[in-house]
Amino acid sequence: MPTGQVYNPGQGEELMAELAACKAKCLRYNQLTTAAENKELLKEILGQTSENCHIEPNFWCDYGWNIKVGDNFYATII
Repeated sequence: MPTGQVYNPGQGEELMAELAACKAKCLRYNQLTTAAENKELLKEILGQTSENCHIEPNFWCDYGWNIKVGDNFYATII
């Protein structure tokens, strides 16, 4: 991206495996119905979360470990 090329996630076997694992977790997150399950899975997906963190489904990201959110974070995807 810094060179002006299109973003292309998952270059190499290790990143492809991480990408696939994160997409599977996001799919599970979007299908869960209980807040407790959502909270725990979001902690697995994201690199850093606070105690009061919620993202409304449908949430998708490529890796997750590079996303950090602070206290009392709420997001909805439009």
